[in-house]
Amino acid sequence: MQLPPDLPDERERLEDLRRLQILQTDPEPEFDRIVRLAAELGHSPIALISLVDDHRQWFKARVGLDASETPKEISFCGHAIGRNEPFVVLDALRDAGNGCAQRSFLRRRASETTRRLRLWYFMYY
Repeated sequence: MQLPPDLPDERERLEDLRRLQILQTDPEPEFDRIVRLAAELGHSPIALISLVDDHRQWFKARVGLDASETPKEISFCGHAIGRNEPFVVLDALRDAGNGCAQRSFLRRRASETTRRLRLWYFMYY
């Protein structure tokens, strides 16, 4: 499996993420409403708000997925976080550039990020 690339500003991004003090916090109704709405509007069984630190992606809010986190090296977000445009995978099993396809039960994915913190929200469908 292909590991996620190192980002030029990774140290700064991680410091910003830690300053937010949001990792490992309790669920919050506002975030839960966002993922429920995203799943509904996207006709998606899974919607997440994912925060990527140095070794994992942690889900601040989730619909349709029991896991609260996954290792960064098998995450779609670990591969997509360096992009400044929406990231869409129509068929993960056929996307040769995707390092997650072999270990994922997910086939399609769409995501967007905030510019500065690279906080991800995405839907699997």
